[in-house]
Amino acid sequence: MDNIPKMLERLVWSDADFELMNWNKTHIRAFAVLDEEFELIFDIDYVVEWVRPVPPDVYYRFWVAPATLVFEHVWHVKADLMSEQGGFHLQALHRLDEQVTPSGKIKDWLWTLIGDEGTMSFRATGYKQYFRKQPVLVQLSKLNRDERGGISFSRDTAG
Repeated sequence: MDNIPKMLERLVWSDADFELMNWNKTHIRAFAVLDEEFELIFDIDYVVEWVRPVPPDVYYRFWVAPATLVFEHVWHVKADLMSEQGGFHLQALHRLDEQVTPSGKIKDWLWTLIGDEGTMSFRATGYKQYFRKQPVLVQLSKLNRDERGGISFSRDTAG
């Protein structure tokens, strides 16, 4: 059953979908601050679904898709990250402390990314996550360079 291709019903998700999403085991490939756009952007391998092992297998497999995660109207960024192996793996993404922005026109949240290698927190109004390809079934919770098409901050979605 898990050999049937896992297809995403939508290729762009947003903070409106926050309660449906889970970033555990998400691998961060790269991130950047786009200061003129007030964006914090991540190139990630997003785990769409975990596949339980069927005996005699003992390890989970994962449906993973490369995606671009873009936080909007970002300010007050703090990071405490240290990676000895060059990668960053998320355990969770939290959204707390909704407030009115300094302009008084819109609301923002305190977002905290918690990973094996540290934390990053910032205020932002929300996010959009663009799936660049449909997920593939893999043994690890991340894709290799060929499976994901290299590092990318593209917002073009899979067809």
